[in-house]
Amino acid sequence: MRPTSPILFTISAALLLGGCESTQGTLMNSPDPEPLRLSVADEGYHLTATDRAKIRPGFDVQALQKLLRAVRPDLRAEILAHFQFVEDGVRRGILVQLHEVELQPLLEEVWAPMWEEVKATDADLAENTFGFPGRQIALQRREARRSGKPSAQP
Repeated sequence: MRPTSPILFTISAALLLGGCESTQGTLMNSPDPEPLRLSVADEGYHLTATDRAKIRPGFDVQALQKLLRAVRPDLRAEILAHFQFVEDGVRRGILVQLHEVELQPLLEEVWAPMWEEVKATDADLAENTFGFPGRQIALQRREARRSGKPSAQP
């Protein structure tokens, strides 16, 4: 048997590695994901009576409609499902954060009434016991009720 030549080994290794697909090229050429938010809110969008009837207690329906007007139409049903009763047996989980900072305040408005729905105490609000979004809005509204002043809507 002849000892393997280093040159033959190097050529074989180069051919073998050259045939492997690189993931770097794919990642670098991937298009940027589409934004969730529309550049201009779709004021013509309205929740149907059926959709409204399916929304779980504790969520601000008007604020939810405002949020849905601000997102792409192809994502509205998916977002809406997070706030509705489960019908098809598929739990959607709770939507507490949106990664587009312009949409997060709208989501906070949707959640603000939930603090009252779960009968959160002042201590619960102060300690953020439930971890729901909308805590600051709930605090402001509670303070406004106590002082007799109209609450500022964000």
